[in-house]
Amino acid sequence: MDSWENITDQVLEAKGRTQYSITDDSDLDYAAKYAISEASRWDNAISVLQQANKQYFDCQICVMTVLSAELYLKATLMLNGINVTKDRDCMQHNLRKLFEKLEESDQLYIKEQMEPCDTETILLISECIVLRDFDQKLDFISNDFINLRYHYEKFLNGEPILTLQKFTLDFRDCVRDISNRKSKERGF
Repeated sequence: MDSWENITDQVLEAKGRTQYSITDDSDLDYAAKYAISEASRWDNAISVLQQANKQYFDCQICVMTVLSAELYLKATLMLNGINVTKDRDCMQHNLRKLFEKLEESDQLYIKEQMEPCDTETILLISECIVLRDFDQKLDFISNDFINLRYHYEKFLNGEPILTLQKFTLDFRDCVRDISNRKSKERGF
């Protein structure tokens, strides 16, 4: 996997520039390659933490998993010709909004790979949340990068910290498959 510095140097040299930015569609391939490279690095860190903490799925792993999924989604969008730096919905960390920007065939692939989704019931002291299908679960994790990266604040305030471990990992795996397949089709 090329490092960001190597990818950036390739772009700058090819474009005769001294500073990197996405200015045209040809830059999207390089930006997608970088996003995939970064997501892969997060995946490696996740693997190390999972090996060290085999007994549970903690908030740090969840945050890294949703960030990795976000990067794979953004890479896929760039490979589909969408400049994620100019699309307001893409500038957020919302997995649902990114998912909805995917081509219909990519959305269908993810849903098919993740179905049937087991019903998950989350019991809280004051309520019960039942998540029956893909869309409900995606909505539930869509803002986990924002909601869980400061999980200690929730803990200190007595708020529950809720994650969907299997769904989050499976979703990341599906979007990684799509971005890797599309990047191979492009020759990188």
